[in-house]
Amino acid sequence: MHFGKKVPSPPLTPPIGPTGLGVLEDPVVYQWAFGLLAAHVLIRAVLTSFRHHRPETSTLAKCATMPGLVAHQLVILVPFTYAAFHGLVAFCSDAEMQELAHANASERLYNVVTIGWHLTRFMAGFQLYDLTVTALEKEVCKTEHLLHHSFALATALVAAANGGPWCTYYSVFFFAVVEVSSVPLVAVDLYRGLPSLLKDPLHNAINEVCRIVFALSFLVVRCVCFPLLMIMRLWPDLYAVYVSGDVRVSAGAFSWLAFASTVLTGLQLFWGYKIVRVISKGNLKGKDATAMAKETN
Repeated sequence: MHFGKKVPSPPLTPPIGPTGLGVLEDPVVYQWAFGLLAAHVLIRAVLTSFRHHRPETSTLAKCATMPGLVAHQLVILVPFTYAAFHGLVAFCSDAEMQELAHANASERLYNVVTIGWHLTRFMAGFQLYDLTVTALEKEVCKTEHLLHHSFALATALVAAANGGPWCTYYSVFFFAVVEVSSVPLVAVDLYRGLPSLLKDPLHNAINEVCRIVFALSFLVVRCVCFPLLMIMRLWPDLYAVYVSGDVRVSAGAFSWLAFASTVLTGLQLFWGYKIVRVISKGNLKGKDATAMAKETN
């Protein structure tokens, strides 16, 4: 078994460094990272200026009490929607994806899918923003979220490591399709942080619909499809190229993907378990907001 073995691979655009950090210089990465951060700072500043807005019962005044949370939720709605849309379209109809679905392990891992490479760089930029804000904004800072963002960012960088980009076929699902459940989660987390908004019948109705859509989509996409794709495709592909001596990336990159994919799968199932507990207690429609908050925090 020889890691880092020299095997011809598709030309890279743009070329990247041996650790994958060169991808940080890619325009797609820093445009997403700095663009999202700039939007966050701007929205937060505007909300802060309305902190003493009258009447204090207005939606704007309530949002101004937690500017970091509101800015974060409004900003991440854009990349979540972008990823979900492009991921679904590519996964269902992209010609390169359809061809690789019937290919062998080496082709799925090493052939470069154009949209998958774009989504890898997009995810690196998005996670740079999300990790930074999650660490700095106490209103959204949670250990499990920091862990998730760190692993997702590192995995995106590893996908551009020595011999890469690689795993771009899998990037379409794991970096994009999975965000289908994240779109309604934006509203769920917003209302969880600002329960006073639920006194308004409209906000309460939106919250109930988003909770149901989020729970169902998360369980289907992240607790069924996510682990199934790992078990039936990604992990067998990694094993196949390992035993055949066709590992074309560094030992660190290869080992990280195996380790991180296991941890991220565990996180999906952990969050899915919490959702099932909420449903089992009759809280899917928000009948008991206190219990929901305790379960999901």
